[in-house]
Amino acid sequence: MGKTENYDVGLRVWRLGTAAAEVQYRKLMSTLPEAKTTDEVGDASFRARSGGIAALIYLVRDRGVVVSMTCGGAQCTEPGQLVKLAKLVESKLPELPPEPSRGEPAAAPAEPPSEDEKP
Repeated sequence: MGKTENYDVGLRVWRLGTAAAEVQYRKLMSTLPEAKTTDEVGDASFRARSGGIAALIYLVRDRGVVVSMTCGGAQCTEPGQLVKLAKLVESKLPELPPEPSRGEPAAAPAEPPSEDEKP
């Protein structure tokens, strides 16, 4: 807290389905600065950099997922640290809950608060 982005670690996960994940991956690769293809994690991956922030973006085709890991230079002092974080996230992807069927809610609606719980 109270520090610059150079101390941040960020994670974004897009679960889009196979075709849309490919599109999102290509879009990120074409728009993020200094994008360089790598073969570090997932089915396809690339690194990008903006100032002191490094990013590792990867695609997991069979799950229809794109993951973006970012890490500031003060937090990730070696390139290998970002790969380790990305692989840890990849290992947890099977734990994502199943996607709801189209037209069905993701979860049952919450019960309204009882009279005792109302503010």
